[in-house]
Formats: sequence, C-alpha cells, structure tokens
Amino acid sequence: MPRTSFQNRAIKEQRSQEILDSALLLFSTKGFDKVSIDMIADDCHISHGLFYHYFASKDEILKALNASYIDQLCEALEMVLRDDDYGEIFFKKLMRILINNANSSDINNYYTKLFLDTILSTLNKNPDVIIFNKKIDNYYTKSLKQIKQSCTNISAKEFDNLLNLILLSLSAYCESKIKYPRLFRQEPDVDTIFTILNFGIKGSTDHQNID
Repeated sequence: MPRTSFQNRAIKEQRSQEILDSALLLFSTKGFDKVSIDMIADDCHISHGLFYHYFASKDEILKALNASYIDQLCEALEMVLRDDDYGEIFFKKLMRILINNANSSDINNYYTKLFLDTILSTLNKNPDVIIFNKKIDNYYTKSLKQIKQSCTNISAKEFDNLLNLILLSLSAYCESKIKYPRLFRQEPDVDTIFTILNFGIKGSTDHQNID
C-alpha cells in the first residue's frame, strides 16, 4: 500500500531533523568549514544525492540551526530586559543566558558553540552585521556605544579586539565543555568576567550590579 502524502511529509520532516541534528554536532565539534556534505550524509546513512532532497547546501543548514537559536535567545533576553538595561547590564544578561544555555545540556552547548563561532566568522567579514532581531539589536547597538564612550583610555580598535576576545573566550568555554566535560562542574561567574574586563579597558574594578 503506497504511503499517504501525510506519511511522506512526516518522513521528510523526520529525516530533515536527523540531518540538522547530525550537522549541529559536526559543525560544533569539527568546525563548519571542515565539515563536508558527504560527512553529514554518511553520519545520517544517506547518499550524497539524497541529501539535496532535503537541503540545498551546508549554508542552508547553518542558517536554519542559527535562526532557531537566535529566536530562542532573543525571546529569553526580552523576558529579562528592562527599558533602561543598556551598557554593561545588557551584556551581562546576554552572557549569563549564553553560559546558562551552554550548561543546560549537551545539545544546547552545541547550539551555543555554533552560534558564537558563526558570529565571530560573520563579524570578521562584516563588523556591522545585525545579529539579533530588531528590538534586541537596538539594545546591543546602544549598549556597545555606551560602553565605548566610557572607555577613554583605549582606542576603538582595541575595544573591538577586547569584545572579540570575550566572544572567543565564550566559544572556547563551550568547546572545553565538549572535550573536557568533567573539568567544568560550575559555570563561570559573569560578574567576575566583567570585573576583569573593566580592569582591562578602564583600569577600574567598578562594575554595575544587575540583580
């Protein structure tokens, strides 16, 4: 008896999700550029040609994975942000959510690692790229401007390098949890991270409390 259109659709959705799950693990552990379509297809036990029945390219998979994560990230931020949460307060809340995501489960850590790596790669090509939705991007842009204005002892380029180092550090934390899970039983403290950051960019240990 031939399958119904409903059954065919369900099978396609299931196989698409299997491909996404496989790509997520491979991208986050090996790096997007080092993963081939053949590697994804082999991991899913499908042929190279069959892969294209579900996705047109690796980029399409990457976009789908990050879009799902960004939607959840923006939703989580919108729940905790107040109207005047700009500057360090915004970035502390963002970092806290990213770290909580990384610590909540293995799969969420993979998503967080992939998101951070994609952002770093994207910023490398286009520093002015919009990362979040319109509302959260407004918070991000204003917060970045506010912190930059308070950092009079370093150049704008040096500030951007420090910001990128924070993203790299968070990505490295996610990767370390994948490689050495027993070493990270407690999440890093966001206030401590910002104390170190303030000392580096302002020569001060002052920092805002978000509680």
